Amino acid sequence: MAFKMKTPATHILGAFASGLKDCPHLDDEYTPNSSYHVPAYAVTLKDLVSLGAGQSIDNVAREVAWQCLAVSKSGGVAVGEVTPRTKASRPAGRVFDGPVKMSSLSYGPIITGAYKTVMGLAAFADDLIQKYQVRGDYEPRMLRIPGVLVTAVWLKSQTADETDWVIPLHTKIGELKPEIPVTMEKFLEAVLPVARVRLASPVFD
Repeated sequence: MAFKMKTPATHILGAFASGLKDCPHLDDEYTPNSSYHVPAYAVTLKDLVSLGAGQSIDNVAREVAWQCLAVSKSGGVAVGEVTPRTKASRPAGRVFDGPVKMSSLSYGPIITGAYKTVMGLAAFADDLIQKYQVRGDYEPRMLRIPGVLVTAVWLKSQTADETDWVIPLHTKIGELKPEIPVTMEKFLEAVLPVARVRLASPVFD
């Protein structure tokens, strides 16, 4: 089993570097760490509950940002989200064509903890190999389902007939435990009932 990190385009890296320079309030010098820039995908509640039996989350997950990592001299982590400047829709794989900008910057203990999990993916690979005999290549992605308060690392299989895996980072769903890997099938089994309840709530009317 191996992780194949996707490489962001040059203009995405440039937007992140420029954004860092425009944040003078950072109290330490932060340097981009290109080894851990990760694409981010999001799924809405409506799209999630529309999935039929056996359908892949690929059908509804949308590329929304690149989460770019910078590390300070003291070991702190800052994550900048690079997004398209225009909201015009583009086909999958072409979302970041054209001008982009760093639209947000997050840092602090929670961000540092989450990204240290991403930076320690090798330990998860060993765990998956030993416990579940997982093989093949996987692309790490960030996965957000805002309607059910789930943020996770999505290990997208690059090998035919191998399942995707999910490592929850932040969740209030009891069946999911932070930093405990589950198959995508088990992840959806835990998330879908919550999504249906939330979608039926007047809050989402």
